[in-house]
Amino acid sequence: AQDAVGQGEINMALELRLSEGWHAYWRMPGDAGLPPKMTWEGSENAENIEVIWPAPKRYKIEGLNNFVYEGTFLLPVRVKAADPSQDVRIQLAADIMVCQEICLPQNLSLSLTVPAGSGIAQETFHAPRVMHAMKRAPQKGDTPGMNISNLVIGPDALVITTFSQRGYDLADVFVESGDIYVTAEPVIEPREDDPRYALINIPLPDYIDNIQQELSTRDVTITFVQGRDAIEKTFYLSR
Repeated sequence: AQDAVGQGEINMALELRLSEGWHAYWRMPGDAGLPPKMTWEGSENAENIEVIWPAPKRYKIEGLNNFVYEGTFLLPVRVKAADPSQDVRIQLAADIMVCQEICLPQNLSLSLTVPAGSGIAQETFHAPRVMHAMKRAPQKGDTPGMNISNLVIGPDALVITTFSQRGYDLADVFVESGDIYVTAEPVIEPREDDPRYALINIPLPDYIDNIQQELSTRDVTITFVQGRDAIEKTFYLSR
């Protein structure tokens, strides 16, 4: 998205183009599938590399809830240079599972060198798409238009208290906690006096004996989506 390292922060993206009917998986794949695995070994002068995950789509098949991407999409990447006065070389090895009626692993090996340049970096032709993808990714924490104010973990369901300025017509919720995937569809109960507020119940998996105790000692990350808007909020229950 830029022609030089500039001040040391570089925005870029991995573009994936899937044929009609095919899908790839989010960082939490859901009840089936595998998430993309990306390694950056061999990169040079990159102090930190962060993948920014767009919100997924819920894909239901044979009673399974999977969280996927379809069509053409961007996975934005933010890179911090260790030394802004030097070139940054990015080396990416990616294993991505794509599925239709069958699943096929895709193995990618990509490299990119961003020259050090001088002063402020200039945007490239791809910059608007990359920045748009970053802005459309779930915002970290609450925003004026959306929030998650409370989390309660019961024996059978996880309940969050939410606000959505645009209502809940296109709402979905994705819950992550380490290797515990909470994949069931949310049950949304808007308040009668103000439907911008709602309790959202997500049934908990039954394969763990005491899910309430298990989750109460973990960090729980919730991605709350309403149409094209989304937020991501982590409750640090382990602290």
